[in-house]
Amino acid sequence: MHFLTGWFIRNPVAANLMMVLILFLGIMTMLSIRIEGFPRIPPDSVVITTTYPDATAGQIDELISQKIESTLEGLEGVRSISSESRNELSLVEVRRAGGEDLNRLLDRIRLRIDSMTDLPMTARRPVIETTAYDFPALYINLHGDTDTVTLQKLSRHLKEELLAQPELSRLKLWGIHERELHIEVDPLIQQQFNLTVADIADKIRASSLDFQAGSLRTRGGDVFIRADDKARFTTEFSKVPILEYANDTTLHLSDIARIEDGFAEGDYLFRFNGDPTTGMEVLIGQKENLLRISEVVHRVVETFKAQLPSGVDITVWGDSSNYISDRLQLLQSNGLQGLLLVILLLSVFLNVRLAFWVAMGIPISVMGAIAVAGSSWLDYSLNDITTFGLIIALGILVDDAVVVGESVFEERSRNPDPILGTETGVNRVSVATVFGVLTTIAAFFPMLLIENPLGKVLAGFSAVVILALLFSLIESKFILPAHLAAIKIDGKAKTWISRQWSRLQRAAQAGLRRIRDRVYTPMLAASIRNRYAVLVLFVAMATFGLGLIQLGKIKTVFFPDVPGQIITVDLKMDARAPFQLTQGNVDRIRTIGVAINQEIQERELLETPPIRSLFILVSSAQSAQVYAELTPVAERPNVKILDVLDEWRERTGQLEGTTQLSFSGSEELAGGFQLKLLSKDPDILALASDEVTSFLKKIDGVGNVWDTLAGGQPELELRIKPAATSLGFDQQTLASQIGYSFGGAEVQKIQRDGDEVRVLVRNSGSSRDTIDDLLQSRIRSSNGDWIPLQSVASVTGSYVSGTLYRESGKAVNTISTSIDRALVAPEEVSQAVFEQLEPKLTQKYPGIQVKKAGELEEMEEIGEGMKRALLLAAVLIYVLMAIPLKSYWQPFVILAIIPFGFVGAALGHLIMCSNHDPI
Repeated sequence: MHFLTGWFIRNPVAANLMMVLILFLGIMTMLSIRIEGFPRIPPDSVVITTTYPDATAGQIDELISQKIESTLEGLEGVRSISSESRNELSLVEVRRAGGEDLNRLLDRIRLRIDSMTDLPMTARRPVIETTAYDFPALYINLHGDTDTVTLQKLSRHLKEELLAQPELSRLKLWGIHERELHIEVDPLIQQQFNLTVADIADKIRASSLDFQAGSLRTRGGDVFIRADDKARFTTEFSKVPILEYANDTTLHLSDIARIEDGFAEGDYLFRFNGDPTTGMEVLIGQKENLLRISEVVHRVVETFKAQLPSGVDITVWGDSSNYISDRLQLLQSNGLQGLLLVILLLSVFLNVRLAFWVAMGIPISVMGAIAVAGSSWLDYSLNDITTFGLIIALGILVDDAVVVGESVFEERSRNPDPILGTETGVNRVSVATVFGVLTTIAAFFPMLLIENPLGKVLAGFSAVVILALLFSLIESKFILPAHLAAIKIDGKAKTWISRQWSRLQRAAQAGLRRIRDRVYTPMLAASIRNRYAVLVLFVAMATFGLGLIQLGKIKTVFFPDVPGQIITVDLKMDARAPFQLTQGNVDRIRTIGVAINQEIQERELLETPPIRSLFILVSSAQSAQVYAELTPVAERPNVKILDVLDEWRERTGQLEGTTQLSFSGSEELAGGFQLKLLSKDPDILALASDEVTSFLKKIDGVGNVWDTLAGGQPELELRIKPAATSLGFDQQTLASQIGYSFGGAEVQKIQRDGDEVRVLVRNSGSSRDTIDDLLQSRIRSSNGDWIPLQSVASVTGSYVSGTLYRESGKAVNTISTSIDRALVAPEEVSQAVFEQLEPKLTQKYPGIQVKKAGELEEMEEIGEGMKRALLLAAVLIYVLMAIPLKSYWQPFVILAIIPFGFVGAALGHLIMCSNHDPI
């Protein structure tokens, strides 16, 4: 390295070209690098999705999920297999083992699944794909006092215009209801004309169909022949013949049925600022730029507004680009402040031009790091993690450059030859600075070896710091010396300003020497004379600091709550709760939020209300969410999102029929606090889950405890009576007639205006909305007689789970809860469960298994990786210090300062964190 340093000192053109090249590549990369909020988490598992229409969760679990699990047993490279069985849908997740190539695992899974032959005939072909963690760039809502059809057409039109932009590739619509054409027939009319729902559906299929075309091969060419005639609109279906009589009269569909072109039945509600709404979520693609996405969306939306009818408006909200823009501005301001401070301090104590070139190490190192990080080799983006790494790096980038500059300054004051003086000054500290940078790199490097996908993302800042340090080393050894050699150190002040500055420099240097001689040196001498007392003092300080953490005076959390801009209210209702109760609860939450919004605006004298957007999404009678976007912090300086959240939650209180009601002002990156209970016996699983839930509710700071076994959907089971077989009934006849009458028989699907419209035939709505309608219904026997249902079948009622979870062949219940991290850390709750409760559970309920899930599982995996990383870092640092020190023992003395660093960090958090915020 001495040779290269000397060569660059004697060839300043090469040094300048290297500097310009680094800055040029960094700027070019900055103009093209991908910008996003939180970086994409790499896929870690394979999901197999299978649809089985009209099947219950229990049927899905037995006929599909368990069979897929059995097929995948013993597959190489698999860490775990879990399944989720819902009504009509099976999801089987296969998580790869550490170090396993996901694409190879995907191929092996496809071979196994393709070989399956025992899935139900009507089940759809399984879809096999890797998991993807989608992060939204922003949200768009179309809203106003208009009908659903208009909103849906506008949403699809807007979607087409957005996807036509090359910068956008992925959108997710919401508030879009499936179109259906309903043909409803009163049961009395069916009996009058001796027609079942299946008979009517067959008649429609026979008259409304698509069929292949024939052709005539004539001398003039081919002539195609079509004999099909598919109905697409209500008027066309109304003319379908159902019965034809001998007197040439025809009974048409409109004579016996009510035909309605509408939407699928369901319990849902979408409102934006009180108006009916549809909208979309714009997602960030693998190679897309968040700032560019935001710019394009706003431009398209502004153009699209001219097409909106009166009374309809469009709003863009939840724009993540604002957050990353603030982070980039922070990086820019911190970098500029660092430059100015370095220049100012070094100018006072050393030399102005020397200070300038030392400070240039900051932009050169940052641009070099960005140039490599954004290249195709690494393909990093500018995001929350990498900008955090750059901000950390700013504080340590110029350390070696300062040491080199000071050494050169001292040597040049003794050696008048600028080349030899600079070379000697650099070489004198080269070993210390090189190994100093390498030890810092060694501290960050092991974090890149963590296997956990989330851990890899979070450790992304390490790569950026390492790159910045490497370029800092290059700059201080090759570029900086060439510039220092060209500086005149002993030049005399010629102007009044330069003379005054020289006087300030002499005063500052004299003051520094006085502090060194009168304060630091005596303290150092006293510490050496009383080294054992000093050692005891520092050990006592370390014990005190660690004791504060151990006693809980300083809370520690792995995934802290970082306040955002959106409050999320998640509402889960009991399965027996009617939609009207859910809607009433949501209305109450909204009313309280609106009142708080107005009160805070008046109290704080704000120009605009702190909550500017309120989006309500009710997806079913059992699930609803409320999203409240707050204005930027600059517009509400004294209004904290957590204060608004706490007041909203306190005023709302407990709502009737809820199983979960949670308020959150931050993103739960790892899924929040979760525990998994596994057992072969569902009854034991339910009993053990109740004990865990009760235990958690007794812990201060723990609230909103709920689990996947909570509630259950009501179900009526029909079984054919033995005596009914003599009347020509069997279970299939019973199931088909009841299923078609109350669920609907799908006649066909038609494409219309870009929508797929299902055509369903079923009983009229007024004859299938109560249990009595079912019990009083009649079904047709094989000889045409209509027999009361209760004479043919027995009816039993029960509550069953709408979703079944399995893992490793066992039933699973996931228990989730909200943690107030200011009162208790998730690690403390987990420790209490596994030390106090789990031993009792395993003894009381044989076969029960308690596992960590959510953020606890991520913490455990990342924590294990962190322990190995710290051990590896300590070994690397020891080796890198032992070599220049030429000692086996001195590095241990230096490494002994590491625990005191943790103590200093803890005390710093104790001083800086208000209201006992966790660290």
